[in-house]
Amino acid sequence: MELREYVALTGALKSSQPVRLPISVLASTQQNLAVGLLANALADIGAAHLQPAINLAVQELLNNAELALHFEDFLSSSGRQADDPEGRSAFAGEWKEKSAALRAALRKKPPRIQLELKIENGELFVAVHGLGALYPFQEERIRQRLQAAAAADSLQSLEKMNWKTEQGGGLGVAVAAIALRRAGGELQFHKSAEGVRFQFKVAPARAAEERVDPGVLLELEAIPAFPEHIRKLRELCDSPVSSLKQVADFLNREPALASGIIRLANSGGFAGGNIIDLHEAVKIVGLRNISQLLLQVGALEVLTARYGGNEELIEHPVRVASFARSLAKRNKRAALADQAYVGGLLHDLGKLVLYAATRNRPGYDFLSHHRSRNSVVEIEELAWGVGHARVGAMLAAKWNFPAPLIAAIERHHAPLATADAHRDLCDMVYLANAMADSLDGQLDFYCLDPGVLERFNLTSEEAFLMLSSALDSEASR
Repeated sequence: MELREYVALTGALKSSQPVRLPISVLASTQQNLAVGLLANALADIGAAHLQPAINLAVQELLNNAELALHFEDFLSSSGRQADDPEGRSAFAGEWKEKSAALRAALRKKPPRIQLELKIENGELFVAVHGLGALYPFQEERIRQRLQAAAAADSLQSLEKMNWKTEQGGGLGVAVAAIALRRAGGELQFHKSAEGVRFQFKVAPARAAEERVDPGVLLELEAIPAFPEHIRKLRELCDSPVSSLKQVADFLNREPALASGIIRLANSGGFAGGNIIDLHEAVKIVGLRNISQLLLQVGALEVLTARYGGNEELIEHPVRVASFARSLAKRNKRAALADQAYVGGLLHDLGKLVLYAATRNRPGYDFLSHHRSRNSVVEIEELAWGVGHARVGAMLAAKWNFPAPLIAAIERHHAPLATADAHRDLCDMVYLANAMADSLDGQLDFYCLDPGVLERFNLTSEEAFLMLSSALDSEASR
């Protein structure tokens, strides 16, 4: 990805020039550009709040276009006919086993997918054009999916259709149509001699349909207040007249908190030695750090009591926190290192709340099969009217967490809409979370926001993966 290319394309959009981006395959630099251009175009027209729905729709349409090209190439190489059910089954098996090789082969050919964007009169016009064959069964399936989506009142209702969950199985067209309807748009389908064209427009005046699942709001209301003993200790830490001795004396009456502070003082981020004295541990960690870290301690206390122990509360957040602190120190933002660490610890605060509130609800598990982490996050918003990042921010606000931390929790999947005052912190937590997800094979580099990557000089997949591995090594020491 060249910075000059990205700047030129975003500039063209701002000046109402049409932008046509050829795409070979989704796992490519072009997809990264598509994600960034779409996000910036939505922000330019004042519709950044619609990004989850619009991005989900575009990614589903792009993926279906790519799968259609793979199927066309498969028919050409195998000599099978499009109307042969056995041939379709054989293609499904080959894609499942050899998707990486098939994508590599397609990447070497001239691009046959095109994303078109244009801003005109304050509206964003979007089209996905697949330059390939459209077989009769595919056209019939597309029209059936669009008809079903028009009649569906929610994503959950699609589960009753008994469709394949694999991307490219036609489900994506219906998901895209419902996502756009929630954003106030309408998906249009056109067949031409050149291929298939899906198009829609986005208007800034349209607001995403507010249908937050009632169970989510009830669950948030039912969660207890922040622990009083931890709130009092934070007040003591934040008071300008408090002493280290006063804090240590308070901790002496809270053995669980005291052991946590001693353990932290002995970690690599602080002394990394053999600290056993509580007063010394408080001095090493510092009152400001203790105050911030108590936010995670209190959150864990409440959520563990309500939902039990969970990896979403401990293992993944600790990794993200370590990455975020290292990113701050490596990028001359050391003053934010401790805030970034706590932001990483708490970024997924809303996951347990969201999933507990919607337990046993149909639709989400069905739709999230075979989809990337980014798409899964967007499906949350579509299925429940709110995603776990927003739920976490709502809970953090209920507990009176600091505004920068609330912003980092809310924006750890969507950094573009972040207020300038919190941008550095939100970007670091976003990038740290993306690195952890990428190392776990749950997120593709080409789904990341190009603006954040440029800000941290990670303009290639190789650079991103190298830094991710380096931070992972640091965290495991």
